[in-house]
Amino acid sequence: FSFHVSNPTVLSLDVDNAVSKSILSLNPSWRIFIGENVTLHCEGFTTSGSNQTQWLHNGSSISVQTPTYDITFATMNMSGEYMCQNGDSAFSDPVYLGIYSDWLLLQPSLAIIKEGEPLVLSCHGWKNRTVYKVTYYHNNKALKYWYENHKYYISYATVQNRGYYYCTGILWRIPYTSKPLYIDFKGELKSSDSEHFRDGVLGPSPTTSPRSNAVPTPIPRPAMPPPHQVPGMLCPPPYLTQGREKVLPLGCWVEGWVK
Repeated sequence: FSFHVSNPTVLSLDVDNAVSKSILSLNPSWRIFIGENVTLHCEGFTTSGSNQTQWLHNGSSISVQTPTYDITFATMNMSGEYMCQNGDSAFSDPVYLGIYSDWLLLQPSLAIIKEGEPLVLSCHGWKNRTVYKVTYYHNNKALKYWYENHKYYISYATVQNRGYYYCTGILWRIPYTSKPLYIDFKGELKSSDSEHFRDGVLGPSPTTSPRSNAVPTPIPRPAMPPPHQVPGMLCPPPYLTQGREKVLPLGCWVEGWVK
């Protein structure tokens, strides 16, 4: 049994269960902005030659029956847990797709890291806008600064790499900070934990002891500047007009900012 997907984000892969369970991957990422595209691919084992696929979104069946499921111009209601079943394999483990409205979004290659796995971090700007003066942080400690936007690579992950990650950068000459994201190490997330990292909630989940003792002080998100400091600033979705940014007058950020 073998499979190959070009540059996907694979969130659920267990070598021991590779034959018995289908493998669900997302490309380019499992965290995207409203209006972006993402491809879900389901790979399974088959002896009958059948390539028919079943898809579930938040437990409900989707009419798509092909191994590839393309989401174009994603909306909030498309976020949630996806599962698939391909060929003779069982259903895959659930994979979460997060869809956000914000300025900066941290995109890690994995939600949970295991010993020896590579971890890749991207600092993604809304509508693919150029982000510069980018800094990646882990547990409030700066990892790397680039004037231009580059990915940050951890070639061999260990337990020391778990924790909160976020990035900062400049868009339209204004500094922004992504929401912190908790990346766990090994094990499987409980339902309470999965909600915890999905929404970028600050601070440890109250049900995750003793891990809570290892989590650093919650990361405060910088407050937005007062309106008089950001005249003519472009607002994030839903302030779009026929696919183009709508420039609103002074104080636009108050209406457009999504907390």
